[in-house]
Amino acid sequence: MAELLGPDATSRTVDLGGGKNAHGRAATVYSNAAGSTLAAILTYDGTETPGAAISGSVVTVGAGSLLPLFWFPDGVDTLYYRVVGMSGVKTIYADVDRRLDAQPMAQGAAVADVAALTSAAITGGESPTEAEHNAVRADAVAIRTTVNALLASLRAAGVIDT
Repeated sequence: MAELLGPDATSRTVDLGGGKNAHGRAATVYSNAAGSTLAAILTYDGTETPGAAISGSVVTVGAGSLLPLFWFPDGVDTLYYRVVGMSGVKTIYADVDRRLDAQPMAQGAAVADVAALTSAAITGGESPTEAEHNAVRADAVAIRTTVNALLASLRAAGVIDT
C-alpha cells in the first residue's frame, strides 16, 4: 500500500465541543492512539505526488474546522491527532476510496460469479415437489457459502470489519 491521502470526510472535522470553531488551531498528528509517536506525514499540493515532510507533524485547522489534507505514511490508513492545548486524541482515517483502491481485491483480482440457480422448474402446481424444494434449498446453501467466503476474504484483506 502506498501513501494514502486523508483525512477522509468522516474524520476530518475538528470538534472542540460546545460549538467552538477550531479554525486556525494547531493539531499534532500521531501514529499511535496514545499520542506519543509523531506520524511521518507529507504535504498535499493538489497533485498525486506526496510533498515535503510536515515539520513536527503539526497541521493548522482550516475553515469550517476541517483538518487539511495530507499524505499518510506508507502503508498506514489510520492516524490520530490532538489539538494543541486540548486533552485526548481523535482518530482520523485515510480517504475511503483510496483505502479501497489500495486493497488487492479492488485492483482487479478475480472473483468468481455465484453459480446459477437450479434449472429445475416447478411442475407440481402452486406447491413445489420435495425434489424441487431440495434443489432450491441446495442453491440457497451454496450461495450462502459463497457469500460467507467472500465476506471472510474482505475481512482478511482489511476492507471491512466484522
